Amino acid sequence: MTNWSHKWYFLLVLLLALAGCYSPRSNVTQVLSPSQPIVKDSFSLLPLNESGWVSFGQNDGLWLGTRGSEENETRVVTAFVRPMPANMTDDGFFTFAKSVKKVDGPGWLKVLKQEAWKDNSTGKDCVKVHTTLRDSNPRVAVKKPDPTMIIDSLYWVCKHSDGKKAVIVEYSHRFYPEGEDAGFAKKAETVFQGFEFVTGKR
Repeated sequence: MTNWSHKWYFLLVLLLALAGCYSPRSNVTQVLSPSQPIVKDSFSLLPLNESGWVSFGQNDGLWLGTRGSEENETRVVTAFVRPMPANMTDDGFFTFAKSVKKVDGPGWLKVLKQEAWKDNSTGKDCVKVHTTLRDSNPRVAVKKPDPTMIIDSLYWVCKHSDGKKAVIVEYSHRFYPEGEDAGFAKKAETVFQGFEFVTGKR
């Protein structure tokens, strides 16, 4: 697996854990409310100010999750760093951002649509990507006549201020068809607005 494929696989494990079907080996802690910024070596992120979120401790990134109102429904926030190729043009970075997330692991996932555009709304050099996937993993959605679920994902790939790496920030929602959240985009934007670069070791 590539580095991002490993991250995507871990995200699936996190989804399984939230659904009660898997016990991850990483430490799980409750996210405090009101929320406070979580600081890593290269970035900080302010979690959504909601109860019920837990953190799956990882040294190389941030993994937060909570269950939804429906069985097997989950919401997840992830943020982590990836090395960025040197001397990229704007077009090169746009291509890099669109291709950074490849679903080349589990066969039960299928990309339904993906769109990307530049986003400099926070003063950072970012590309915003919206991806929708079909998830037919029978190990999770076993109590419905049709086990198919949808994963809606909004993520930003942003050039770090050191020019050497990119930080990926993602908000995703896993739900049964017709159960999409009308506030999905607003929640994702709130997560992104709470993201800042950190320079140097703490």
